[in-house]
Amino acid sequence: PMYRRDPGGSRGGKRAGGTPQTGGGSIEASYQALKRAYAESIKPLEEHYHYDSFFNLPLTDRDIEAKPFVLLIGQYSVGKTSFVNHLLGDPPKGYPGSNVGPEPTTDRFVAITQGPAERVTPGNAAAVNPNMPFTGLQAFGNAFL
Repeated sequence: PMYRRDPGGSRGGKRAGGTPQTGGGSIEASYQALKRAYAESIKPLEEHYHYDSFFNLPLTDRDIEAKPFVLLIGQYSVGKTSFVNHLLGDPPKGYPGSNVGPEPTTDRFVAITQGPAERVTPGNAAAVNPNMPFTGLQAFGNAFL
């Protein structure tokens, strides 16, 4: 499932209009520059060499605008969920669906993102939503999601 946590307060610097500050301009301008560079320089090479035939499909705007990810992988019962709960401020019960115990408890794709309200989205729904950057995970099948 995908969990959205209410941020409560912002820690990052924001302009009066609510857009995050960057060193030399707005984030939107940076996204546009990245999209233009990809479309003009990289995507033509990917298409010419049929990159999508052996690796990934071309990037979408959603892929370029996606926030960075942190991936936690490891054997069960080594502290991955406890670590995430600690990063989230160690709420009493953790994020929805998280269970801490000696046996495997979190055995599916889980994405924790920031949003205006707390909610849980099943992994298979997050993977087919074109507004989320998880569409590539469909290749792993429903057993993963």
